[in-house]
Amino acid sequence: APTMSLRSTTVTPNERNLLRFQQSYNNVPVLAGELYVEVTRSRQVARINGEVLSAESVNTIPTITESTAENLAITVIKKAYPTARSTLTTTRFGLWIFDPRLLGSPEAPVTTLNWRFEIRDNAELWALILINAHTGATTVQFNQIAHALDQRVCNGNNVMDTDTNQNNDCATNSQATRLNSATNSGVADVDVAWTNAKATYDYFSTVLGRDSIDDAGMTLISLVNYCPNGDMCPYPNAFWDGIQMTYGATFASADDVVAHELTHGVTQNTANLFYYFQSGAINESLSDVFGEFVDLSYAGPGGDDPTTKWLMGEDLSIGAIRSMSNPGLYGHPDKMTSTNYNNGLALGLIDDYGGVHSNSGVNNKAASLMVDGGTFNGYTIGPVNIDKVAKIYYSTLTNYLLSGSDYYDLGVSLNAACSQLLREGRDGFVTADCLSVKNAVLATEMAKTPPKAPATDTTGCATSETKVDLYNETFETVSPTKWTKSPPVNSDWYYPAPAWFAYATSGLNNIALRYQADQTDQKFAMNTGFYVPVGTMLTFRHAYDYEAYYNNAGTLMKSAYDGGIVEYSLNGGVTWVDASPLFVTNGYNALLTVAENTNILAGRRVFSGLSNGYITSKLDLNTVAGSNIRLRFRSTTDESSFREGWFIDDVNAYRCLPSSQSAETLTVGANSNCIVSY
Repeated sequence: APTMSLRSTTVTPNERNLLRFQQSYNNVPVLAGELYVEVTRSRQVARINGEVLSAESVNTIPTITESTAENLAITVIKKAYPTARSTLTTTRFGLWIFDPRLLGSPEAPVTTLNWRFEIRDNAELWALILINAHTGATTVQFNQIAHALDQRVCNGNNVMDTDTNQNNDCATNSQATRLNSATNSGVADVDVAWTNAKATYDYFSTVLGRDSIDDAGMTLISLVNYCPNGDMCPYPNAFWDGIQMTYGATFASADDVVAHELTHGVTQNTANLFYYFQSGAINESLSDVFGEFVDLSYAGPGGDDPTTKWLMGEDLSIGAIRSMSNPGLYGHPDKMTSTNYNNGLALGLIDDYGGVHSNSGVNNKAASLMVDGGTFNGYTIGPVNIDKVAKIYYSTLTNYLLSGSDYYDLGVSLNAACSQLLREGRDGFVTADCLSVKNAVLATEMAKTPPKAPATDTTGCATSETKVDLYNETFETVSPTKWTKSPPVNSDWYYPAPAWFAYATSGLNNIALRYQADQTDQKFAMNTGFYVPVGTMLTFRHAYDYEAYYNNAGTLMKSAYDGGIVEYSLNGGVTWVDASPLFVTNGYNALLTVAENTNILAGRRVFSGLSNGYITSKLDLNTVAGSNIRLRFRSTTDESSFREGWFIDDVNAYRCLPSSQSAETLTVGANSNCIVSY
């Protein structure tokens, strides 16, 4: 049964307790299943926030061992990141339960038991990966690299970082170009990284009372002039890898970028927001917020003036990369219902870890409104002193946010943090400050659900037509005479899907393919089929979640390894033909890679990646009119699998007749054994 355990307690200056709880189910922790509870001095519950797993039945006894799962995880990571070093280090975190709804991600809403790992290569890889503890499939994986006074700065000298050249890791004092020294090294990138990291440390210490990243004097490690293996050199980026800040040439010269990367470290040591969908967008935005606050308060070279205020990275050689006050300048959303809001997918696959860099615009806009004031989206916001705003965001990050927090949680938490600071009577907070915070949250619509953008759905008949069904299968009743699974033994098709794997679009039942971590060829076929008159269309509802990857920019499909296709037979199931030419809406979206792919359909077009929930695919059967047709759904995988599989519901063949034509009788072909009237 689900239980909650106390993880930490924070006592505020006015003696309120902020309690953080971790949810478990049968003693297995739930990923992002967390709550914070605010309790008053009189022991009254003032506020509860967070998300927890609903009452579901989860088998918490694993089928595969942790060692087996670890080997599968390494295989998947090497496939997903082919330029990663050959030597990977793995950290085991035991069994965890995952429900994608807790992170607001669009995977099929199925709760699973998983072995959890973190895999690193000491460069640009810090992957969190969950391996299904029953099937071996990869439930989810994403890179936690957030694309840091005791200081250490090293120089990579713009030398490509390879397996045989690992000196680009600034791991020891002996590798440092500048170590705890007030004297310049003479290397421009080294010295500017030192100066800007110190400015960030001083800001967090002076304004927020924090002693370095971990609030315990953690050494600030910076690597400059870095060039990753297989990428551009000079490297046009910067990132926090959980241990140190790493910068390509000139990227340490922007104080807001340096403060941005260091804030990722603070987030890791406080709320530990997952770098995925809305929690990842908040993670990115908080780094932008504190990066810009350092920039605005910094008196040295590179400090902001009115022409560069609210621009991120304006001192970079590539120019600014985001505007906080006007996110739309860079195609980013300034509110949740903005048409710029990124649904986190590209061609059905996870894009930029769920749009973390673009969707950060929502909170970026809110922060700029709090500081500058103004009117936006029908709300008027009064300006609030920038140090007060910084304290509100810092309290929100350290006291209220949880690892899976979304924008709704952020809005609640910002208001709660301001109310708490007002109650404490410190730093000159007044009621008007919290009214401004409230209005900024409302103006950016943090409580609203962002627009969804799955594949364009199909339409049925026109309003002037009458839809006449020829075949309709909802999978609500199970009839072994209607459909056959292949292979018949140990099939991965569920008919219907059990309660723990149900994901229906009508009624309660659907069919589902949950593929295993090995090479498979799974088929689910009609036994008898139906006759196809002229004008027949066929639709089916489905959701898929197959192994596929994008390039580093998240814009182009790099490789797809597994997928599903639809086939048909006109000779009673003797031979089968790919239905690809028949699709008119939502056909195949991917080409299976041939390189390093043992899938038997390598090189063929398939459904792959992520569909973002159910979509409707439509086929025009006119080219096979006059025949009896059988359909089958076929799923193939290579030696290692990723995600969940394929959910299918509501298969429907129909004709669209003029409304004035209410009935028609057809005599079907000679090979038929019936007369169909409709």
